[in-house]
Amino acid sequence: MSHCDGLTAARAADALWVLTSFESLDLLIAGRGLTVDAAIETLVTMAECAVCLPATAVWILM
Repeated sequence: MSHCDGLTAARAADALWVLTSFESLDLLIAGRGLTVDAAIETLVTMAECAVCLPATAVWILM
Protein backbone atom coordinates (compact mmCIF):
# COMPACT_ATOMS: atom_id res chain seq x y z
CA MET A 1 0.00 0.00 0.00
CA SER A 2 1.42 3.39 -0.94
CA HIS A 3 0.92 6.72 0.77
CA CYS A 4 -1.35 7.76 -2.12
CA ASP A 5 -3.86 4.95 -1.65
CA GLY A 6 -7.13 6.58 -0.74
CA LEU A 7 -5.93 10.10 -1.53
CA THR A 8 -9.02 12.25 -1.39
CA ALA A 9 -9.67 15.41 -3.35
CA ALA A 10 -9.53 17.36 -0.08
CA ARG A 11 -6.09 15.97 0.85
CA ALA A 12 -4.81 16.62 -2.67
CA ALA A 13 -6.12 20.19 -2.42
CA ASP A 14 -4.34 20.63 0.92
CA ALA A 15 -1.05 19.46 -0.58
CA LEU A 16 -1.43 21.76 -3.57
CA TRP A 17 -2.40 24.66 -1.29
CA VAL A 18 0.92 24.34 0.54
CA LEU A 19 3.04 23.67 -2.54
CA THR A 20 1.62 26.61 -4.50
CA SER A 21 1.83 29.12 -1.67
CA PHE A 22 4.11 32.14 -1.82
CA GLU A 23 5.65 30.99 1.45
CA SER A 24 6.86 27.72 -0.10
CA LEU A 25 8.39 29.57 -3.04
CA ASP A 26 10.00 32.14 -0.73
CA LEU A 27 11.47 29.46 1.54
CA LEU A 28 13.22 27.82 -1.40
CA ILE A 29 14.51 31.10 -2.83
CA ALA A 30 15.41 33.10 0.28
CA GLY A 31 15.97 30.22 2.67
CA ARG A 32 17.66 27.67 0.43
CA GLY A 33 19.20 29.96 -2.19
CA LEU A 34 17.47 28.47 -5.23
CA THR A 35 16.83 30.57 -8.30
CA VAL A 36 13.21 31.37 -9.12
CA ASP A 37 13.23 28.85 -11.98
CA ALA A 38 14.79 26.11 -9.83
CA ALA A 39 12.32 26.75 -7.01
CA ILE A 40 9.37 26.57 -9.43
CA GLU A 41 10.69 23.35 -10.97
CA THR A 42 11.13 21.86 -7.49
CA LEU A 43 7.60 22.78 -6.40
CA VAL A 44 6.03 21.51 -9.64
CA THR A 45 7.87 18.20 -9.29
CA MET A 46 6.80 17.91 -5.66
CA ALA A 47 3.18 18.66 -6.59
CA GLU A 48 3.19 16.08 -9.37
CA CYS A 49 4.64 13.45 -7.05
CA ALA A 50 2.17 14.33 -4.31
CA VAL A 51 -1.07 14.08 -6.26
CA CYS A 52 -0.52 12.48 -9.67
CA LEU A 53 -0.66 8.83 -10.61
CA PRO A 54 2.51 7.41 -12.17
CA ALA A 55 2.36 7.22 -15.97
CA THR A 56 2.19 3.43 -15.81
CA ALA A 57 -0.89 3.59 -13.57
CA VAL A 58 -2.67 5.80 -16.10
CA TRP A 59 -2.26 3.11 -18.76
CA ILE A 60 -3.63 0.49 -16.40
CA LEU A 61 -6.74 2.59 -15.74
CA MET A 62 -7.45 3.20 -19.42
